[in-house]
Amino acid sequence: MTASVAADRSYSEPIIKAYERESTIRVNAVDDTGETRPTGLADRLLAEQASPQADVFWSNEPVRTLVLKSRRALARYLLSADVERKLAESEAVQIPLHADVLGPKNLPAIGSFKPMKLDYAKAAERLDDVTARLQRILGL
Repeated sequence: MTASVAADRSYSEPIIKAYERESTIRVNAVDDTGETRPTGLADRLLAEQASPQADVFWSNEPVRTLVLKSRRALARYLLSADVERKLAESEAVQIPLHADVLGPKNLPAIGSFKPMKLDYAKAAERLDDVTARLQRILGL
C-alpha cells in the first residue's frame, strides 16, 4: 500500500510500523520534507489525479485537504478504484465512491443515501479524544 503522508515522521512512523505489524500489509510511505510538506503532497496528488499513485492520503493540514476536495480529487485518495473494487467484492462489502466501480450486489448505490448532518465541533472533540486514547494504547 502506498500512503502519501503529511504528518511528521516522528509521529507517523510508529503508527505505520504498528499497522504493518498488525495487518501484515507493507506500507510505502511517501512524504515531502519541511514546511512545504502538506503543499507538496497535495500538489503531487493533484498532478496524479488522472492516474493516482497513492492508496491513502494522510494529511495534517486542513486547507490543502479542502483544496483537494474542491477540485474533486479527494475521493480518489480515500481509496483507489482498485482498492475499492477489491473491498466491494470482499466480505467488507465496501460501497464504492468511484463512479466506475460497481458496488456489492443487493446494496444501494452511494447516490441513494441522504447526507448526515454533522456537528463538526463535537466531531473534532471526539477525534481528539480517540487520538489521545490511541496514543496511550500505542505508547506514543
